Amino acid sequence: PDDVEDVLARIRTFCKQQRTRVAEFFRDFDKLRSGFITEAQFRIGLNMAKIVLSGHEFEALTSHFKAAKEGRHVCWRDFSDSIDEVFTKKGLEKSVDLVLDDVRT
Repeated sequence: PDDVEDVLARIRTFCKQQRTRVAEFFRDFDKLRSGFITEAQFRIGLNMAKIVLSGHEFEALTSHFKAAKEGRHVCWRDFSDSIDEVFTKKGLEKSVDLVLDDVRT
């Protein structure tokens, strides 16, 4: 893949075919519900969801969704929202005149 959008598109396609919600695999790691987990926990969650990534793809994802916290943390909630756009747009009930465009898969 050339960039992060290619990786996200491949993951969206997989999740759409398997009907997988990725948030379920990360939520248990986030005990304080802060939206952040470590990179190791992020890798474990992806493996539990059966999402296979190369080392380069994983590094691209973690650098794109890097949290502004101390240490090597990932904002799993932003990642989950990005992937779940293939099913629905978050906050749709608040914006009745929102125009939906196709998400890249």
